[in-house]
Amino acid sequence: MVFDSKCCISAPNNDAAGPSGSGSGSGYSSPDIEASIRGNTALLNICCKKRRGVLVMILSELENQGLSIINTNVIPFTDSCLNITITAKIEEGVLSAVELVKNLKIALRSLS
Repeated sequence: MVFDSKCCISAPNNDAAGPSGSGSGSGYSSPDIEASIRGNTALLNICCKKRRGVLVMILSELENQGLSIINTNVIPFTDSCLNITITAKIEEGVLSAVELVKNLKIALRSLS
């Protein structure tokens, strides 16, 4: 049986800046996180503010949630944003895309 789940959560942004690069980026603090799960493989796309240690924190959080990282790609999106794409294998338990996104949002908020 193949389990298929997809979730995208992004908070509304009241500042002019955002992931579209329409501003300076200084007001953009809420990450956009999209997760898709097929079987035991998770695909994540994260657009977040560029900060020291953000990638290490994200990878650590995913491993704490029982995922094994298969591939990671990080691309600067604007001067202040990163576009991070991660493919991971779900090793432990059944994790939904909604739970994964929610846990990553909490972890990213704690970094700021």
